Amino acid sequence: MVFISGHQTLGRGQVGAKWLDKPDKNALFSIVFPTHNMPIRHLSQWNMWFSAQVVKALREMIKLPILLKWPNDILLFDKKIGGLLIESSLQGNQVNHIIAGSGINVGYHPVEIAHSDCLQNHRQISVDEVIAGILQQLNNQPFQPNSQKAYHDLLSGYHEWRTYIINRRKTLGYLDKIDDAGSAHIRLEGETVPRVFRHKEVEWCYD
Repeated sequence: MVFISGHQTLGRGQVGAKWLDKPDKNALFSIVFPTHNMPIRHLSQWNMWFSAQVVKALREMIKLPILLKWPNDILLFDKKIGGLLIESSLQGNQVNHIIAGSGINVGYHPVEIAHSDCLQNHRQISVDEVIAGILQQLNNQPFQPNSQKAYHDLLSGYHEWRTYIINRRKTLGYLDKIDDAGSAHIRLEGETVPRVFRHKEVEWCYD
């Protein structure tokens, strides 16, 4: 089941962040996936699968190096063009269904946010084309539990030194991997063993 919106007045992102758009300018949709009592241990793998398929679809459509930024952003030339929000309904150790939401900047991005961008700044493409292409990709590539490689292949900063903000301080870090629980393993400058960070414990630095 797919829900498509031309405009959101209460759009939100990860952990309560706001999502901004203008009417009929961007691709805004949510998909309800029945998971047939999927084991909860596969939930992070499902997130990786969904994220990778959305980015693969966008890369195929506009022929540019779109990447993922952990945990839920979509980047083009190191600027944010979209985000993903995945919520699940759990019963015991099983997942009853998943609601996967996505917002893709097609014709609008908030110019007051310096690290934002939109697809139409680089290619002529419509909102309908973007949504149709993503849905087709999801239909063609059903979920497989082992989705880590596909995810890491599209992950910005993977096996690279980048600047992160940790405890309000900038520091260099080497992104080793995203684990099965969805946490980031980052080795900080001067250290030999990666630290494990959950969402919002580390911030990507665009500077």
